[in-house]
Amino acid sequence: MSLLDPEQTKGLFVRLMDNIGLGDRGRRNADEIVISVETAAKLLDQAGAAETLGRVLDIPFQPNEEKNHKHICTTAALLIQNACLLHKRLCELPQMEALHGIEGLGAETNPTELLLHDWQIILGKDYRPIFGIARRVLQSLCDTKLLEREAARQGIMQVVQCANELGSELGDFGWDHAGPLYHKILGTAESEGAFYTKNVAALLLARLAINKKFLRWADPKVLHDFKLIDPACGSGTLLMAAVKVLKDRIKEATKSEHDAPIHKQLIEESVYGLDINEHAIQLAASNLTLGAPNVDYKRMNLYRMRHGLNKNNEASAGSLELLAGNRPWLETQKDSTIEQVGGKHFDKARRGSSSDVMG
Repeated sequence: MSLLDPEQTKGLFVRLMDNIGLGDRGRRNADEIVISVETAAKLLDQAGAAETLGRVLDIPFQPNEEKNHKHICTTAALLIQNACLLHKRLCELPQMEALHGIEGLGAETNPTELLLHDWQIILGKDYRPIFGIARRVLQSLCDTKLLEREAARQGIMQVVQCANELGSELGDFGWDHAGPLYHKILGTAESEGAFYTKNVAALLLARLAINKKFLRWADPKVLHDFKLIDPACGSGTLLMAAVKVLKDRIKEATKSEHDAPIHKQLIEESVYGLDINEHAIQLAASNLTLGAPNVDYKRMNLYRMRHGLNKNNEASAGSLELLAGNRPWLETQKDSTIEQVGGKHFDKARRGSSSDVMG
């Protein structure tokens, strides 16, 4: 049989997808999230929410641009969806027993108020980069009476229902469910040089780069000095793939069935992600949290980098201009921390803002 035989190729592809965690269940869940977000975005747009949401998200609203409205509403729906997915996972933690949860929200008279209440409790614990912006989005829909419109209410309940059905499962997958959709609607992708790495490619690259001989996987201290950085992490596709492979290698070598402690250690101590796009960083944080909801956000190493040239024609740390010329800036900054060269830790980005104050 030829190597190019369609049936054989299909069989190899299916086995490959299953082996790297992108089998039928994974694809089905990803498709459901995409449908949920796109449906919610359409309903929010029908409710006339784009202008309000654009102000909250710092995305300029263009009155007569349908694509702009779709971009704003899809970004808002995706951020709320990710908060709801993580909300579902957090309900499994003992320290979150005060949460109402999202299972019965469909039967509640005012489900949005319960979401806002629960997200206030969650913010009192941690998780500000995810729930801070999601709560601002939801609160803006309440304050402007937009949630009195049936389309807006249906949009919110669409993502709640999806999270309720899929939230508990997503922690088992080592891939970025939000990236494909986010890059599809990201209006600034071309100008920012944003190119999405597909999940299959990311997982194959990670398995090739982090092979069985890369480290002594059975050593209890194997991750003690290990560091991995993605300087343009986007929504976390490559980081998620690397974390999955690292966990698989350690579990295989140690015969362990529990990967949550390994996941927590990797996210808090070993994995670094930088990007110039704040919304992408927030999605990366959500993705990386689903595998271990008790991750300490203050210890996660995700940073938004400033980019472009300042008034002195000097390039910020997130700029491609740094790659030009003889790069003396890199030499002078080589011993600096990420924050010293202009990186803003994602957990501190909104602290002190009046819009973060609850109640």
